[in-house]
Amino acid sequence: MSSQSVDYSSTDGSEGFYDAVSADNAPSEVEVGDLVENCYKGDVRGTYPAQTTIQTARIINEQPTKAELTESEVIREALSRQSSEQTLAIKSVTYNDGQNTWTIILKDIFEGDEYTHDILDE
Repeated sequence: MSSQSVDYSSTDGSEGFYDAVSADNAPSEVEVGDLVENCYKGDVRGTYPAQTTIQTARIINEQPTKAELTESEVIREALSRQSSEQTLAIKSVTYNDGQNTWTIILKDIFEGDEYTHDILDE
């Protein structure tokens, strides 16, 4: 799912639309919270979320120099604090070096509610 929303309200659409793709053939090493760059194979079906098959995937692990945790680990922790019934977009992930914490902002894409989680980097 994209972390950036698109505003379609000028054409009677949603003002906070998040592009999302559900894909078959994901590599087994991909975990919830990973940032993944994908190349798709074949057609992309125009449903929501879009549906397709992954041809290749590259996991992009990001970890600030002084941080103990990776972004993926922090995202999984924040998501574990939410209801599994929600469909959430990750609006931002920020490492606060001076405070040794992470701040994650999640948005429920259907209800519009935002949730902020501060997670200690340990």
